[in-house]
Amino acid sequence: ARFITGATLNVDGGVTAQITAQQATNSYAKAGVMLRGSVDPAAPYYAALMTPQHGIRVQFRATQGGAMLNAATPAGVVPAYLRVSRVGQTFTAYVSADGASWTPVPGSARDLPGLAGAVLAGLADTSHNVAALSTVTFHAVTVVAGPTPGGCPAGWGCADVGAVGLAGSQSLTGGVWTVQGAGADISVAPD
Repeated sequence: ARFITGATLNVDGGVTAQITAQQATNSYAKAGVMLRGSVDPAAPYYAALMTPQHGIRVQFRATQGGAMLNAATPAGVVPAYLRVSRVGQTFTAYVSADGASWTPVPGSARDLPGLAGAVLAGLADTSHNVAALSTVTFHAVTVVAGPTPGGCPAGWGCADVGAVGLAGSQSLTGGVWTVQGAGADISVAPD
């Protein structure tokens, strides 16, 4: 795999990119955006990655040397805009059709205390084939320190309360808040 780091984030923030072309060296070749603890191959990370035939893979490694887990596997094709962001220790993946309006990937939010400190923000690419190189074209790459669309704005607290089933999200764009929440109810004790 190849990782290109754009910046170190010491605070909340994220990385965004549009994947405009991806070579299909394998149906599970992956390319996308990543936040990771270090360039150590066993480092914890969180990523949203496009595949040629299997949609988007939101995957993470919660601890140093731990197992890789899939958080979500939504449909998606190139060209695609992908974003990963961190607010506190909560990491979330987003997709966009136009690079302006972002939708959280359902089921992608994960609390990762193993990535609580500084993280590297960048781009990742793997051919899923040790005998081939995968060529990917990225466009509109940005690294943002501080709240990102979908992140919690400064001075506000954003969190799920209780056993909600699906992680909620919020987005503040141009003065318009979009909030997604799940759960059994607001009137019962667990909420």
